[in-house]
Amino acid sequence: MKWSKGIIFALSAVMLLAGCGSKDNSGSSDQIKVKPIEEGDYETILGQESNQARILNNKSSGSMFDVYEIGKGLQELAKAHFSADSYQVQEGQLLTYSSLAASQNGLLGNQSDDNKTGLNPKVGEAFDLGNGDTTDDPFILTGIQEIDFLQNGDLSGVAIAMVMRQEWYEDHESGLYQVKKEMTDEKFRLFGEEAARKLVNYLRALPEVGDEMPIYVALYSATSADDTLPGHYFAEGYFVSRSTNFEDIDEQWYIFPSDAGSEIDSVTAGRMDTLKASLYDQLPENIGVVGKGKYVDKELRQLHITITMDAKTYVECSAIVHYTLSLMKDFNQDDYAIKIEVYSNKDLIATMVRAENESDFTTHLML
Repeated sequence: MKWSKGIIFALSAVMLLAGCGSKDNSGSSDQIKVKPIEEGDYETILGQESNQARILNNKSSGSMFDVYEIGKGLQELAKAHFSADSYQVQEGQLLTYSSLAASQNGLLGNQSDDNKTGLNPKVGEAFDLGNGDTTDDPFILTGIQEIDFLQNGDLSGVAIAMVMRQEWYEDHESGLYQVKKEMTDEKFRLFGEEAARKLVNYLRALPEVGDEMPIYVALYSATSADDTLPGHYFAEGYFVSRSTNFEDIDEQWYIFPSDAGSEIDSVTAGRMDTLKASLYDQLPENIGVVGKGKYVDKELRQLHITITMDAKTYVECSAIVHYTLSLMKDFNQDDYAIKIEVYSNKDLIATMVRAENESDFTTHLML
């Protein structure tokens, strides 16, 4: 019997899922425990009912890269309070679409007589931005992402990302042009903390949560220095009751090449310049090299490199991929992760990944 590639791929996918997951004997027979891909990550629970609140996620930022970064960052930050050795994770089940959606007088809506739980300020009242300017149409909190933590199949903790914008544009009262509105850092932080405490009180009123379940909240600024970059987390609070103090989070993304990137990390900026020059020498036609670096406490933790080109043949594509890999010896610090994506004529042709604290790259050629 002949097997088509599609059937073989489908069967392989099923076998892979079966190999990495197991039935959850403590809960529904439909639930599957999926082992983590990387050591130190959470075991994930699949099979719970889809929460339509996830539809709102990509409306709170400018790209899916931002959406994924919000979830990934929240999970990493929460590990300080919910150990991956002791907890499993699942998509948030507490906050539903109707409880969040601004259009349905949800948490993301503005406060009003009809929406007592709205976390954005009232419309029509002057809201102080902290710099002498005001707005009467404040929409600052744009998204909320939830991750649930389980022990023995029972909900045992919650992590929340509150996605906010610090600057935006509004129509001038004349209607002829737009004006920029921007909150000061102090006012932005204060608004986030107050909204977080209100949200925690809302969650504590839910019977699944109560007064003692730990709740971790991280404040995320969707505003970045460059539209191609994600935002960043800037503050966190761990609630074991209804109040807590918030602590600073120091993280930021930088693009290479850029003046800001060179200022924060001249070594990596120089290596990126050398990489681009070396590739240009071999394939000068329409080649581009862009890096995005994530810095935590001013130290590089992730570097994403995108290479674009218009190669004409398979040999040319393959050669550039292998040449790129040989050039990565210059990025010899292993205390940060690197991911490289190579595109030719807008098609992804290769990925190269090096995990943090590893020296070797895993390369996949997709030709």
